[in-house]
Amino acid sequence: MNALLSRWMPLNDPSAVGAARRMAVEAARQRGADEQLLGRLALIVTELGTNVVRHAGGGQLLLSAAADGPGLEVLTLDRGPGIEHLPSAMRDGYSTQGSAGNGLGGVGRLADLFDVYSDDQGTVFSALVGSAEAVRAHDVGVVVRPHPNETVSGDHAYVVQDGPTLCLTLLDGLGHGPAAALVTEVAGTVLAGAPVQPLARLQALHLGLRDTRGAVAAVVTLNGSDGVVAGLGNISVTCQSVSAHRTFVMTPGTLGHQWTPPREQPLTLTPGEVLVMHSDGVQTRWRLDRYPGLAQRRAIVIAAVLLRDLGRGPDDASVAVVKVRP
Repeated sequence: MNALLSRWMPLNDPSAVGAARRMAVEAARQRGADEQLLGRLALIVTELGTNVVRHAGGGQLLLSAAADGPGLEVLTLDRGPGIEHLPSAMRDGYSTQGSAGNGLGGVGRLADLFDVYSDDQGTVFSALVGSAEAVRAHDVGVVVRPHPNETVSGDHAYVVQDGPTLCLTLLDGLGHGPAAALVTEVAGTVLAGAPVQPLARLQALHLGLRDTRGAVAAVVTLNGSDGVVAGLGNISVTCQSVSAHRTFVMTPGTLGHQWTPPREQPLTLTPGEVLVMHSDGVQTRWRLDRYPGLAQRRAIVIAAVLLRDLGRGPDDASVAVVKVRP
């Protein structure tokens, strides 16, 4: 099981780019990355961070453990004017505002996977390093952001992938800060030995979280395109395409304190559809068709765009996205 970790850094001026690079390299070194990977990571963070500061006037960098493999995801999120013509921006030799113009094309070569989404609301870049992202049945992306005044989050995602089977649990420990983050640690221990069936997983969490402040959670289990979803509390789960929108109703309650048996609901996720789970730190009134082309991007990019645009004010926030690979 992969319990996701994430670190955010502001990108407000050139000095912040250096700080973000040092943070990313140290985090990767602690995970056992070799010098070759550390070198690639440093260049990617420098190029993407410089691009955000220079062309968007600032933004944020997120370093996250990949949801479905051993790699590291580097993401930059900004609210700049967007990139008018992406193919030109990705060409070596493209130059704006005094840049040599080699950066984005170079990032594409340095990363194992590289993706971008840009519109008039801003740009999100993602670069996966340290993993060739083995071909799996599902593309999974998770973005977690702590309360603005905290360094740890009570929102957390737990991913289990085994061949065609995926189990994704999104959990929100009540409140925020260290006490809420402690709930996620206890939950991780509980889930390490729990079945992947949603109802059984939620029952295990309810028993295991009795000595904590409690949590809400939703669990999705897929075998290929077909599966089930269940949840206790206010985690939002929707399945969307450019032409359809389905919402799954979660059961009221609090894991560890107030139990009502959740109802397992059938789910079929076909290529072209996007399953989105998010905590109450994210607004619920959104539609995928308001983002032309976003459904074709990697799951991590979809999650980052939604969190950037729909994250509420002072609260932990998390978005998890699943796509079925053709």
